[in-house]
Amino acid sequence: VFAHDYNNGQGIIVMERGETLRDTFIEYMINGMPLPPFLAHRFWSQMVESIFYMHRIGIVHGDVKPENFIQVGSDRTTLRLIDMGISFQLPPNVTSRLKTAAGTP
Repeated sequence: VFAHDYNNGQGIIVMERGETLRDTFIEYMINGMPLPPFLAHRFWSQMVESIFYMHRIGIVHGDVKPENFIQVGSDRTTLRLIDMGISFQLPPNVTSRLKTAAGTP
């Protein structure tokens, strides 16, 4: 996180730029190549770890998809979860809450 602020009651986070995971998947499909297993494992592990961490601290992202993971670092194999626009914090002692659909269908 490079910077953060509030504007009209909304939090603003400034992060590094990166290609989305969706872009990488499309690039491999267009070239007719499978995603290398080591890369699939690395990406999957980071995706699960980021969601697990968010849930452990009581935050629900609400719109997890390849477009909301960016690849950073010199080799583009480190993922960052982005777009917290519809995320919310669960009240204390609540382990789940699903009443309405949200995010990308």
